[in-house]
Amino acid sequence: MVNPRRRFLLKLASTTPERKAATTFGCNKGSNSFFERPSSPLPPSAILTTPTRQGHTSDSEVLNKMATSSSFSESSDAAHGGYSYVFVDGDPPNKFVCYICTLPARDPQQVTCCFNIYCHSCLLQLKEKGEGNFNCPTCRQPLTGNYFKDGRADREIKSLIVYCPGECEWVGVISDIEAHLNTCPYQLLDCTNRCGEKVQRQLLELHLTDSCVKRLVVCQYCKEEGSYGYIEGVHLESCLKYPVKCCNDECDQMIPRRALEGHITICCKTIVSCEYSNVGCKKEMKREEQDIHNKESVNEHLRLAVEKVKSLQEDISILKSDIKAIKTPSTNSIKKLVNAEVECIKSDIKALQTKRKTYIKVFKVTQFEHKRNNSETWKSSSFYTSPGGYKVKLVVYTNGHSKKSLGYVSCFTQFVTGDNDDTLEWPFVGYVTIELLNQLDDENHVVHTYYYDETIPEFARQRDSESGCGIDLFVSHIELDTHQSSTCTYLKDDTLYFRISINATSTTKPWLSGSFYV
Repeated sequence: MVNPRRRFLLKLASTTPERKAATTFGCNKGSNSFFERPSSPLPPSAILTTPTRQGHTSDSEVLNKMATSSSFSESSDAAHGGYSYVFVDGDPPNKFVCYICTLPARDPQQVTCCFNIYCHSCLLQLKEKGEGNFNCPTCRQPLTGNYFKDGRADREIKSLIVYCPGECEWVGVISDIEAHLNTCPYQLLDCTNRCGEKVQRQLLELHLTDSCVKRLVVCQYCKEEGSYGYIEGVHLESCLKYPVKCCNDECDQMIPRRALEGHITICCKTIVSCEYSNVGCKKEMKREEQDIHNKESVNEHLRLAVEKVKSLQEDISILKSDIKAIKTPSTNSIKKLVNAEVECIKSDIKALQTKRKTYIKVFKVTQFEHKRNNSETWKSSSFYTSPGGYKVKLVVYTNGHSKKSLGYVSCFTQFVTGDNDDTLEWPFVGYVTIELLNQLDDENHVVHTYYYDETIPEFARQRDSESGCGIDLFVSHIELDTHQSSTCTYLKDDTLYFRISINATSTTKPWLSGSFYV
């Protein structure tokens, strides 16, 4: 048996465009099959078009809708105009058609002059736009107080059988269609996030979770919450934990944006000046080439240092000659100041002749498998961040620092009491970089940098804190066990190597350290 809706649509396809319009909208706008339009046309604003929802609306509600709407069109939210559906039994009878919107009348009102019917909302619209001239569109007689609700026509119109305006197979009477549309899976609904999209009811949940640009998501790097459009656009452009590529050529490491500046200060690909530039060496090189340059240029550096010493000695001699020429009671004081300056210069020269130390520590963790199986905690020996700096130790939790980090290696740093604490500012402020080293080549290391700043609780930045600060999910056991290749291996001979560098940005108390002349 042929589906009645399909039979109707096939019939519709074989008719003229005018006939299609009459079948779809309830009347024939282009012929005399229903009625002739009045000879004096209505104002364009008095003609209503396709409604977007059904149901009876009171006079006050309709007037309120009219007051807030600049036009009455298919996109208007007001329930005005007649019923615009596909009717199962073909064209509705002419007696049900509103003579203004040319659709089967919604909340039909019969006029007493020519006994035609109109939609209640169409009459109200006509009255509002008529500017005092409220006349029947058909016979032009005054309509004020001359129309009433036609309950019989309303019942008959609502008993007409229509198809669902969506894509489902529902067929029913007009009086039931609103209830159907409240559950119809094909009904178009506005996105509840107000993104502007209209989505079928059955796809709304999927839209809200997968494709809505205003759905709430969490940045996978810093855990900030926001709309998808914001997180993927503006936020990632400034997220401090978003990984960005090191700006040095040949360095492929991805570094959190906030740690990039600190990484540049230790990156082996950074272009730096020779350590002996103060004595005259003008060579620039990558940081990783410094040791080679120093070894190859020992004689050159020594020659430059000697020349610098000679130049300084000549300056000292000139100063001494000037002092002898001064015949005043303050000569001894001047000599003391000059001698102090000479001692400082000599100290600087001695420092230039000694290779500068880079305070980067490497620690070796052995018998890792045993420590991991027993969830042991490994602690390094204490070390200073620099001469006169903070005293700290590296703590490695072989099977996680907390329940959520089980199956991971966690790395923390803890500050301990040191000899220089009185001259340092507390709590500590700076950043720490910890690397799990690739034991086959000086690249592809696991690198994490974290900051000791105001976001870290103050007690964790103090000395002898039991908690310290670090990375819970530093590297997973799975990655250690499976990441084995000819170019990259972290766990070798049951041993791990960690490299740590600490850059302190907190201030010191210079008046409590060192010595000076007065």
